[in-house]
Amino acid sequence: MLSAIHQGSLVYIIDKTKGIKFKIGEVVNKTEPKLDFQSSMNLNPIGYFDLNVKTDSDNYEFKRVSGDAVTVNYNQGNVIISETKEALVPIIETILHNSKQATDEDYIKLNKQNIEDCDIILKQLNPIYAKEQERDGEIQDLKAKVAGIDDKLDKLFNLINNK
Repeated sequence: MLSAIHQGSLVYIIDKTKGIKFKIGEVVNKTEPKLDFQSSMNLNPIGYFDLNVKTDSDNYEFKRVSGDAVTVNYNQGNVIISETKEALVPIIETILHNSKQATDEDYIKLNKQNIEDCDIILKQLNPIYAKEQERDGEIQDLKAKVAGIDDKLDKLFNLINNK
């Protein structure tokens, strides 16, 4: 558990803010553990502390690290810390699986079909949505026609100017 780490301990980080990076950091500072009686629904208060971690390229500040956790997510899940590399393996495997699935052609086709099917069903269930979609389609058609007319006018002006 993260409560066992101390100044000088290694912390393992997955940083997904710009691509996916694995970093090893050293704990530069760890505050004294505090107990949170307010957010605890049971009789046992939750212990937490703050961490400052330095890697080769970055400094991280982690607030309210739960002492009884093995991994903790920060920045909406874009930064994950752990005291062991092994705890990060299932996280990376999940990211890999999800990315492979998301780029699979059959999965992409399925999702495109789902979009079309849901659009049809929403039009049946919600008349306002149907009217908005109809209006948006008409606007797109008008834009395409105006662009075509604009292109034809440019060609016409070029013909006139070249004579």
